[in-house]
Amino acid sequence: MAADFQFSQSNGAGQTKTDIGSGVGGNYWNFKNADTAVPSDYATYPITAGNRSYDVWIQGHFTGTFNSISNIKFWCSTLLLTGYGTGALISGDKEIPGAYVTPATTDTGEPNVPTAEGSALALAYGTNFSDYVQLQLETGADATPGDGGTSTFTLKYDES
Repeated sequence: MAADFQFSQSNGAGQTKTDIGSGVGGNYWNFKNADTAVPSDYATYPITAGNRSYDVWIQGHFTGTFNSISNIKFWCSTLLLTGYGTGALISGDKEIPGAYVTPATTDTGEPNVPTAEGSALALAYGTNFSDYVQLQLETGADATPGDGGTSTFTLKYDES
């Protein structure tokens, strides 16, 4: 049998985990000015020019019948910041499960998210979940209203 994979997003002071998608097509999370795990409500909570989104806490969630998960890597395989303004960036880094803090718009201090498999974040596997990836979008002062570019994030792993 094979492992089943979904992205899981944690939010709120109580660290509520919500499975948000299988990684095959679709939109699983949006950067926004709210701490929710609902991708479709981003227009209700826009990020204004020159500000940051709430940070987003993502994990790989593995279920089904398998022996082991290893060699987990996470990176932004397509980074599109069109419309987010000059100097816009997505920061992101690995965090162990015990490091979770309630999402906020304050600067996470994380480096830019890796954009190639060779520099991908190496995540560990625990019972059914990978380490967290903490992500945050920072817009430029000249960001335009409305939707911006859509980036693609990849989580790759070995299974036995």
